[in-house]
Amino acid sequence: MKAWNIVVHSVGMLIRNAEQVLKIGLLPLLIVCAVVYAILSMGGFRMISLIDPAAMYEMLKADEGFTYLGLAVIIYMLGFLWIVISWHRFVLLEEYPKRWLPPFRLGPVLAYVGRFLMICLILGLFMFIVMFGLTSLGGIGSGGAVAVNLLYLLFMFVLSLAFYRFLPVLPAAAIGKPLKLSEAWAATNGATSTLIVVVLFAGLVNFMLSLLIGTTSMLTPFLMWPSLLIVWMLQLFFNASLMTTLYGHFVEGRSFD
Repeated sequence: MKAWNIVVHSVGMLIRNAEQVLKIGLLPLLIVCAVVYAILSMGGFRMISLIDPAAMYEMLKADEGFTYLGLAVIIYMLGFLWIVISWHRFVLLEEYPKRWLPPFRLGPVLAYVGRFLMICLILGLFMFIVMFGLTSLGGIGSGGAVAVNLLYLLFMFVLSLAFYRFLPVLPAAAIGKPLKLSEAWAATNGATSTLIVVVLFAGLVNFMLSLLIGTTSMLTPFLMWPSLLIVWMLQLFFNASLMTTLYGHFVEGRSFD
């Protein structure tokens, strides 16, 4: 029941604050797309390279293709952080956007990136150890290979669950309230069953939105990019709202009313 409340509350925040969603996300996303387009165009590449695996492969084969792709990804990530941090601060600190371009806060962005890298380092080390063990079991016959694949899927799910238990440190960084990884883990003690359902639902929503992005990319250019912007905003704000709700409930003890 609590998992359902978390999901409903996260989506409900977006619906109730549709105007703030547009003020926080629309112009930054358009600016990021324009800058990425300019960067790729300077290298003679197209925007489609970011969503078409074949086009991306051709781009990476070209001279300096990796450089232009790297710059485009960095700009996109900065735009992602710009929007997500603004949303965290709006919900948790009631910082209402006063204009159609939220301020870019370098301090929270650096803190956000630092904590995200710490999570990735811890989980990456754990993943390396487990994957090394699973790889060692790979040559034990067809039946064993099936078992290894099942263990791999189970491990990836456990890794996602652990990631969600650490997630509250990110909204905390956005609002300037230091929260240790151990404190985030402790705050979500006893919520394993709830987070399992949240992880499954979030994975399903992101998978469906990713499929929608793939389907949208087959439209004509006139319809493709406006449609992609809408889907990207939906995906971005759904995940940002979910993180904000997890922090507000498990760390600050907020209710769902």
